[in-house]
Amino acid sequence: MKRLAFCLVVLAVVVSCGGGGGGVKDYGADLGAEDVFLGELEEIGEPGYEDVQPFEEVVAEDVVVDEVTEDLEAGCTTSEQCVSEDKCLVGECDSGKCTYKPVDCKDDDPCTIDVCYKDEGCVHHKIPQESCVACDPQAGLPCPDLTGGNQCLTTVCSPVLHLCEVQAKDCKDNDLCTFEGCSEDVGCIYSFSCPSCSTPGE
Repeated sequence: MKRLAFCLVVLAVVVSCGGGGGGVKDYGADLGAEDVFLGELEEIGEPGYEDVQPFEEVVAEDVVVDEVTEDLEAGCTTSEQCVSEDKCLVGECDSGKCTYKPVDCKDDDPCTIDVCYKDEGCVHHKIPQESCVACDPQAGLPCPDLTGGNQCLTTVCSPVLHLCEVQAKDCKDNDLCTFEGCSEDVGCIYSFSCPSCSTPGE
């Protein structure tokens, strides 16, 4: 009986809510608003605002930074952007492309050996002072005598390094009838090698 009474109450409530003019109140109608459909949205304009273009027609303009348009697809714009992992190469920006060339490590010091390591860059190795004597005969800077009195040695100026070098004296006389030798006290020594030889041209 209790279940039957409960069902009758529910049925009475449903009938009272759905019947006659007792439906859900349309507040929009009271305010005088018209129905708006999604298809009509594009016709609605707001004073002071331009109509928004469809998404596919909106084109993004280039981003300007400090009044310079940066086009990343064009490559470099300055040489500072051209940096190589190899420190023996120096980069340069040429027409939007990075080009690299060997770095110049010359320090114009005749008493250093200038080398480059890709992980370190330019390194200038000092030549021991006793082995480093600058020379330039054309500039009036000849080599001093570095032989220590040894007559079988001579001091020459290297045309590449502009450093004085000690070399063995050349005692060749191009004579087939002599034997060339050298003494530290005297220098070059020539002795007759055979009694029956003759010098070419005689």
